[in-house]
This record gives sequence, C-alpha cells and structure tokens, in this order.
Amino acid sequence: MEMAGQSQYGRTVKSMNLSPSDLAEILDKWAQGGEANITESCDTLVANSLSHTHALELIQNCKRIGWHVIVEDVARNEVMPEEITDAFGPYRLVIMKSDDFKIKNVILTISGFRSFFQTPDATGDLCVPRCMSQFETYAVRVSSLSASKKFVPITDLPQPRKVVRELRANRSVPERIGPWLLRESSFSPWSDSFFRAWVKIAAPNLVRALASEVDGNDLVFRGAYTAKVSCPDINTVDWSPDAFRNLQAATHWVYENGRELELRHGLFATEIARVAPARPDIKTLFSEGGATALEGARIAYGLSLANVSRDSLKALADLRKSMAEETAKLSDNTRAIVTAVGAAMFTGIGLLAVRLTDGHIDFRCDISFYNCGNVCWSHCIQWTSIYSLAARPSGAVA
Repeated sequence: MEMAGQSQYGRTVKSMNLSPSDLAEILDKWAQGGEANITESCDTLVANSLSHTHALELIQNCKRIGWHVIVEDVARNEVMPEEITDAFGPYRLVIMKSDDFKIKNVILTISGFRSFFQTPDATGDLCVPRCMSQFETYAVRVSSLSASKKFVPITDLPQPRKVVRELRANRSVPERIGPWLLRESSFSPWSDSFFRAWVKIAAPNLVRALASEVDGNDLVFRGAYTAKVSCPDINTVDWSPDAFRNLQAATHWVYENGRELELRHGLFATEIARVAPARPDIKTLFSEGGATALEGARIAYGLSLANVSRDSLKALADLRKSMAEETAKLSDNTRAIVTAVGAAMFTGIGLLAVRLTDGHIDFRCDISFYNCGNVCWSHCIQWTSIYSLAARPSGAVA
C-alpha cells in the first residue's frame, strides 16, 4: 500500500489519498482470491477470515479514510491493533461507515451488492459509487450517485409462486419478480462489473419463475411435451447478452398482466418444452430457443383470444334467439288470456240483459246490449295489440 498504483476505474490509489471506493476494490480483490469473506450492509462493512497482515493493512486504510474499526480475533474477542499476531488469527474486522454513507444507502463492494439483492425486501434507490452505468429494475434503481429524480418502485407485479410448483421444502422460486426484471426503458450496461454481478443473481430467479415445476436444480417445463432441464450450476452460469435479453423478454410478457398470468405462463412453458430437446443446457436453451418459444407463445395466445371472441359472439346470438322465442310465447299467451276474458265478459253481459228484462227482450234493448258487447270486445282486442307491441323486443319483425 505504500506504492501508488492505477486502479481498474482509472483512479490513482495512494497511501495518503485513499477513498472508500479504493478500499472496496481492495476488499473485492481479496474476496475474489479467497483471502477474505466480505459482508456489507448500508451501515457496516465486515471482513472475515483475514490474515494478520491483511488485518493490519485494512486497519491502516480505514484510519486514512476516517472510519472506525472493531477488531476481533479467532475467538471473537476484541483486540487492539498492536496485539494482532499470526497466532490469534484469522481476524474479523467490523468497519463502521460514516453517517453520510448510511443516509444515502451506499454499497461499496460487489459482495455487499449481491447481499442487498438477496434480501427479501430489496426495494428503492441503491447508490453504488463504483457502478459505471445506471440501470433500473421494477423494484430497485442502481446508480453511482444519488439521483435527483425520485424513483418509484412498482410492487404490484404478479407473484411467481402462484404458478410455479415447488417439489422441495427449500423454496427457490422468488416471492417477487420486481428486483429481477429490468424496466423496458432501462439500459443494459454489460461492461459494468456490478451489472454482470446482478445478472448472475437475476437470471436463476427469472428461469425458475418461468418453469412449470422446480425440483432442486431441475427445471420442468410442461405442455404437449415435457422437458426436464438439469441446472446444477445455474448460479454460476455466464449468461450471454442474447440469452439474458431473451429471458427478460419472455418474463416481461408472461408477467405483464396478472389476470392472464396462468394462461401466458402455461403457453410459454409449452413452447419452451417444444424447443428444449435440441438444447441441453439452460443458457443455450434461451440464447437459441428463447425468442422462438416466445413468438410461438404469442401466436397461441392470439389464437386463444380469437376462439374466446368467436365463442362469445355465438353465445350472444343464442341468447338473443332464446329471448325472442320466449317473448313470442309470452305474447301468444297474453293474447289467448285477453280473448278468453273478452268472451266471458260478453256472455256475462248478455245473461245480465236477459235477467234485467224478465225474459221479455225488447229489440232496442237487445241492440243496445249487443253494441255494448261489441265495444267491450273491440277494447279487449285493442289492449291485446298494444301489449303485444310493448312486449316485442326492439328490432323484431312482426
């Protein structure tokens, strides 16, 4: 650390001018070489399994930055820096970040970046000073500086566990799809090491969210064919841009609409099972067959909507026909009832007339009652016609 060197991001690392990002580069280098285990939160940065030389170097670097350090030996007893020797190692250092880092939700190391996304409630703005390009998922925005524009997470996306069956008690299907799904307007900076680290975490979650069944490292896609893809190294797959782009596009389409999730999920699983036999590994499956499977699923989805529309129109036509038949029957019944009532009324009036005249029927009286009966009968016929017209559905032809 006494010599100046050029970092991979173009900054000069000097012993007297060390930044938190430079410190994070050193820790990531140690972690990559197996010389340390790094865990990080927004408040603290913890380095485990350090040799006494690395522990002393890290203490000096934290002093230059102005961060407080707690040192523990192999027995988890707190020790002073001057008590560090090879005999009591390996050492554990707990580094307390300054208050401005805590307020801005800053993550420095790639290890801490991975840990953040593996938490169940990964949501909001994440400031990563060493991230070269900003990118956004539905739940998290990753940027090198605190952005001035407010970020609004989208949390009402469909849940993968509703459509994916897990055959083991250890659940691996993600509860939420938001942290792993890029927004359509977001840029994919493949040259950024942090973005590539996120891809390695996101891709296994997206693949499991598209499978019909998950049995440990085995993914099952069911349809007309059943394809079983074994993925023992799914967390270490080096995804190509094409494969990951196809994976993102398929997940976007499947989880676009919560009401159609089950239909779309089943259609895509059917299509990916059809193209799977010729592509043995998951990376090749999505790089070569992902776009084809998505296109087939979209065509099948369009045909299913056309069939639903055709069936709906047929059902509506049948309903209108049955309503017209029932209305015609009702009109006939009403006409018969009114006719019977009119005949009974006419007969009653005639009997009443005979009774009132004591059997001596005057011709003029008979004519009067006859005219009265005709008037009543005509009124009955008129009301029957009016009711029939009122009961007839609009647009029906008499």
